[in-house]
Amino acid sequence: MVEQACKDGLSSACFSEQPAFARRAFAFRLLSAFVPPSLSRKLLTFLGLIRFDPAGNLPDWINLPPWWIILPGTIIPPGWKFGDPLFDGLWIPPVFGPPPQPPTTPREPPTEPPTIPPEPPSPFPPYLPPYPPITPWSPGPPHRPSNPPPIDPWFYDGFSSLDLTVWEKWLDGSATIDLDGDGNVRFISEGTDYCILRTAADPTIPDKWVWTFRLKVDSHFGAGPDLFCEVFSGSHNVRIRFNPPTTIWHATGAGADEITVPNYLGSFHIYSLSYDDGYTDLYQDGVLISSNQHHQHSFTAPGRISFSNDNEMTCRLDYISIDPN
Repeated sequence: MVEQACKDGLSSACFSEQPAFARRAFAFRLLSAFVPPSLSRKLLTFLGLIRFDPAGNLPDWINLPPWWIILPGTIIPPGWKFGDPLFDGLWIPPVFGPPPQPPTTPREPPTEPPTIPPEPPSPFPPYLPPYPPITPWSPGPPHRPSNPPPIDPWFYDGFSSLDLTVWEKWLDGSATIDLDGDGNVRFISEGTDYCILRTAADPTIPDKWVWTFRLKVDSHFGAGPDLFCEVFSGSHNVRIRFNPPTTIWHATGAGADEITVPNYLGSFHIYSLSYDDGYTDLYQDGVLISSNQHHQHSFTAPGRISFSNDNEMTCRLDYISIDPN
């Protein structure tokens, strides 16, 4: 059962009885109040706040969009996943949009020419009704709102578990793919072995999207260690290739952009790739490192996502998100 102190919002009782939760939740809801939900989601993803948990009671198996909050004491239905009916004790961000416009009625054409010249246009803007009062710290209703947040991820996985109904593993030799215990998928390949983690095709992939993932290359040895990260758009094979410790290829094949960056070995970095009709811009930790790169044409397996770890290398993948753009 949701604890009574905060069930009606960030009240004085909530701040008194749950001060740590109330302060963090207030800061979070304030951000949602001043930044549209679609932008705040991308900002939180960039900052790595995928599992914002002010109450400290999110189970490991739940994948919750980063701008939602669960109240202290909330009972989460077993097996609940994003897309299921909402449960009591779940806060969702307020929905913002333009103020309603006053209705306009078409004017009937005059039957006779006017005898008085029409008045010149007013220099003042037309009347707009005021915005409704906004209380971003009040709890949302325990059901999906009639106007949901403007953008939901097309695909998101925080890897609290490795769902083999979503992903399939291809393992060569002694290569392995597993969970490391810290909420990351770990890829380990040895010698010439390789391992692949990929989804099935899904032709519902949007026409334009932003692909974001958080990645760490732990170690590599020998010649030619490769990590290929791919999304099949339905018309192009969108591919990034990592050759540690300092090389990233934006696309592959003829015309690919070979980028030299500071040593990324041993640290997590966030990579975002913005896709539009075969062309992409690539960001590392929010910094543009390659732009307007064209990818090879491919009409196979639209919507497939794939990560391939090759030769002697160990990598960790924290989360992946594909968002309509």
